[in-house]
Amino acid sequence: MSEFDKTTKLRFSNPTEPSYICLGTVKDRDLAFWTVQAPGVCDTVLRLTSSQCSQPRTDVATLFEPSAAAIIDAVENQRRLATKPIQRTSTLDRSTRRLTTAQSIFLVGGFAASDSLFSKLQGHIRPLNLDFCRPDSHINKAVADGALAFYLDHRVSARVSKFTYGTQCAVEFNKNNEQHKLRAASAIPRPLGHMVLPNTFSAILHKGTAVSETKDFRKDFITECAERTSCDTITTKIVCYRGDASNPRWTDSEPGRLLF
Repeated sequence: MSEFDKTTKLRFSNPTEPSYICLGTVKDRDLAFWTVQAPGVCDTVLRLTSSQCSQPRTDVATLFEPSAAAIIDAVENQRRLATKPIQRTSTLDRSTRRLTTAQSIFLVGGFAASDSLFSKLQGHIRPLNLDFCRPDSHINKAVADGALAFYLDHRVSARVSKFTYGTQCAVEFNKNNEQHKLRAASAIPRPLGHMVLPNTFSAILHKGTAVSETKDFRKDFITECAERTSCDTITTKIVCYRGDASNPRWTDSEPGRLLF
C-alpha cells in the first residue's frame, strides 16, 4: 500500500495503459500470479514479474473515481451556495489599463500530484469558466486547510512560540558574578576600556509566549566602534534556541548539541 501511495498513485495518468507496483528488488524474477479481491474495486489476476506487479488500467482508474466525484460535488455545492456567481470575471486595472481575471480553484495536497486526477477535474471545471490550477512542485507541502482561510477570516488571534528567539551578543564582565568568573579567561577588551564576555545569548521572544498578529518584540542593544564609519550600517542575526533551558544565557554552554 505504501509503494502504491508513493509511486503508482502519482504516476498514473493514462487510463488506457496498465500500472505497475514495485513489490521487491530487481533480483526477484520468479514468475507468479496473484489473485486480488477488493469488493467494489477489483477481482482479478495480477502478474508479478521482475519484482513488479502489473495492475489492469481499469482497476487503478476506479480507485480515483470516489475522490474525483467528491471534489466535483464540493465544487458544484459551493457554486450553488454562493451569493454571487462563481465564474471567471474580468476587471480593468486603471493604472496599467489591462484586464485582470479572477475566480480560480487550486488543487493542493499530496493527491494533487496525480496527473489523472488533475486531468479529470480540469475537464469538468474548465467548461464552468473557472481557472483550475495546482502548484508546479512540492505539492505535498501545500496545506489545504487554513492556508487561504486565514486571510479570509482571522480566527486565530494568537500563536504560541515553539522556540526561544534572540540574538548572540556580548555582556559586560562582572567579577562578582560566579558564571562570569568561570569565563574570565575569555573576556575581551572593548574600545571604551571595559571587558566583555562573548558568546552571550540574549532572548527576545521566549518559548511559550503568545504572539498576536500586531504585537512586536523589541530589545535595545549597544555597540562600540573604534571607527565611526563602521557604525554606518549595523546588522545582526536572529537566533533560534531549540534546547530545554527556560532562560538560556550562553551559546556555548551545551557543546556537541546544535541548539542554535
